[in-house]
Parts: sequence; C-alpha cells; structure tokens
Amino acid sequence: MKQDLPSYIANDAAPLFPDVSAMTDEEFNNYESPPERLAFYRLHTEEGLKAFLYDVYWIGYPGLFIAVNHVWNLLIAPRAYHCTLMGQMSGAGGAGKQALVNTLKQFIGEALETFEYDYPAVSDFENLEAWHNRCMAMNMGQDQQVQLLVDKYVAILNGEPVERLHPNGELIRGPWKPLDNLRDAASLVDAPSDRSPAG
Repeated sequence: MKQDLPSYIANDAAPLFPDVSAMTDEEFNNYESPPERLAFYRLHTEEGLKAFLYDVYWIGYPGLFIAVNHVWNLLIAPRAYHCTLMGQMSGAGGAGKQALVNTLKQFIGEALETFEYDYPAVSDFENLEAWHNRCMAMNMGQDQQVQLLVDKYVAILNGEPVERLHPNGELIRGPWKPLDNLRDAASLVDAPSDRSPAG
C-alpha cells in the first residue's frame, strides 16, 4: 500500500519515509532515519521548515552536510548574503555558506542540550507511578524546548524576526526559490550510504 506523504515532502521520497505504524516493534526499535531524507523537504511553508528542522535534530550531525546542501540549493540569490544573515541572526557567525553550516550546527547542539539525562532515583518517590509521572514530565519539557528551538530557527532561516510565525502551513515569504520537483535538488546530494544516522 502506498503511503500518503505530507505535502511538504516530495512524492518520490516515499522509500525514505516509511510508514512506522506498519512496522513491528522490533523494526521500529531498530529503525534509524537515513540522512538522505533531509534533501526531500519543501521549505516554502512553515510546516515544511518545522518538519525539516525537527528531522535535522533527530538525525543529528551525520545529516549536517545534506541539510546545508539542501537549504543552499533552495535559496534565492544572493545565497551567500542570506546565509550570512542567518549566521548573524542565530549568533553563530560566519559568512556565506559557512554561516549556514554554523547556524545548523548550533541548532543541533542547542537541541541536544535540552536532554535531561539525570533521571531521579526510584527510591526518591513514594511509588513507581509517581517516578514514572516525573520522568514523563521531564520528557515533555524537553520536547517543548525542542519545539521552541525549532520555531526560533524557522524564523532565522526565513530571515525574519524570531517572534514572527506562520501557523497552519501558510505560504511564507522567505529566501526560497520556487521548486516544483525536489528531485532536481536531491540529485545534487550524493551522500555515502555507509553513514549511520545519529541516535
């Protein structure tokens, strides 16, 4: 059965976005997102940019080259100027494409810093359910922090003030050139298949 992909993902990317609901528990636990899938996001909507950045965070540093290349390919001219602006707005610095690298690298680093690895000891709680509730609250807090970072970096990639958001997937006016078929941009990315995604 063919999977229906969201509108912000190119249709020819279906093999890179498997239907996780159809996976067995073992398949799901062993699944790692391939970095190559980062090259198939449409960055012209708020929804697409958010999904792209969340996937950049999830895949991590192994997908950095592909993410930078994909953003660069979709920028309108002058691309180096837009990237320098991104570097300035994010505080990552740099000029041209290096500013884009610095910005996405900083995003990944900030997102990874949101993890709370020090779970409390079970013995500190009245019962196992209280401990579980505390751990789940910590996880939800971490997810909210990541979502705030994604919102911040969506604005940065668009060259807009961080406060301005585009809810409901409306078209955004950013530094993006129109692209009807992302296969053209994706073909420019030749990633080695022996790379393993970040966990």
